[in-house]
Amino acid sequence: FAVSWEIPAVANGLKIAKTKSIDIIYTTVLPNSSAFIGLILKKLLNKPWVVDFRDPWTQYLMLEWPTYLHFKLEELMELMVLRTADKVIANTPTSRSDLLKKFNSICESKVHVITNGFDSQNFHPLSEKCEDSKFTIVYTGSIYTKSEGVKIHSRMNLKHFARKILESLRYCPHEVDFSTRSPQYFLEALSILIKEKPELRNHIQVLIAGSNQNQAQSYIDNLGLKSVVTLLGYIPHARIINLLQSSDLLLLLLWSHKERIACVPMKLYEYLAVEKPILGLLPPGDAKDFLSQSGVGIACEPKDVHQIKETIWRLYQEHITGGIRINPNSDFIMQFERKALTHKLASVFDELTEDKDESKT
Repeated sequence: FAVSWEIPAVANGLKIAKTKSIDIIYTTVLPNSSAFIGLILKKLLNKPWVVDFRDPWTQYLMLEWPTYLHFKLEELMELMVLRTADKVIANTPTSRSDLLKKFNSICESKVHVITNGFDSQNFHPLSEKCEDSKFTIVYTGSIYTKSEGVKIHSRMNLKHFARKILESLRYCPHEVDFSTRSPQYFLEALSILIKEKPELRNHIQVLIAGSNQNQAQSYIDNLGLKSVVTLLGYIPHARIINLLQSSDLLLLLLWSHKERIACVPMKLYEYLAVEKPILGLLPPGDAKDFLSQSGVGIACEPKDVHQIKETIWRLYQEHITGGIRINPNSDFIMQFERKALTHKLASVFDELTEDKDESKT
C-alpha cells in the first residue's frame, strides 16, 4: 500500500468536500490502496461510498504476495472494505459470486456487476477488403507465460542467496496454467494443418499485436511459420481497432485454472464490438459464456490441438465459400457499450441518493 499517495489523496478529498456538495464517494480498484482512501473519506465525511473492483483483489489469479502473512493481511483489509462500503461493484458475474462465497457475511444486495466494455466512438467504418486477400487471423494483447510471471523480484538489487530466500517465501494461492494464454497450441495446430495442406501457406496470415512476444517468436521459428505469422509488437490503439475491423477471424486466449475463470480480457469487449467471428481457446468461465451468448464465437478446448486444427480448417472453408457463418446478438453485445455501462453505474448511485432522501423524511 502506497501511504505516500494515500495521505495527499485523502487531504485533497477533504478539500474538495469543503467547496463542493458531495453526495457519494466513488473509488475504483486497482490500485488496491485507493479502496482505503475511499474508506477513510467515508468515515470522515459520513457519505455513501461505492467501491468498484475493476479486477478482483485477493482472488485475482495473476497476483502473488511476498509471504503468506501479507496475503492474510490483505484479506482482512479487503473484508474491512467490503463491510464498510455501501455498494460494491464486481466486473464479472463470477467475480461477484466468488466474492460473496469467500466473504459470506457481506449482504448480497449491495454487490452489483458492471463489466468492462468498449467505446463505440472508437470504431469507424472501413472500406471493404479486397476479395482476393488472405484469410486474416488477428490476435491482440499481451502473451503471458509462467516463466515471465515469476520475475517479480528478479530486478531487486540483492545478492543471489537473499533473493532465493525471498522467492521461497512468496505466496500464490492460485495454481494457474499460463501456457493457454500463449499462442503455442494455436500455432501447433496451424503448423500441422499447413503440413497437411501446403497450399494454405499462401492463403492464410496471422497477425499478432501486443507485448511479451519473445516466446511467440520462438514458437513461430520452431514450427516453420515465419511466412504465415507476423509479430507486429506494440502498436497504437487506433491501429488495433483497424486490425480488428479488417480481420476475418479474431483469436482469443486465456489462462486456465481448475475452477471457473472469472477473468474476461478487455480485448474481448472490443472483439465483440466489431461483430467479427471469434475463435476462443477458453476454459469454462465468464469469457466463454459471453462468447457463446454473443452469437459470434467459436469455442475450442485450449489445449486440444486436433480440435483447434479442424476448426481452423472448417472456418477457412466457410470463409472462401461465402463467409464464416455467425449470427451476432447485437442486443447482447451493446450492453457492453460504455454508455450502457455508465447508465448502470448511475443507477447504483441513484439507489444511494434515494435511500439518503428517504432517511431524511
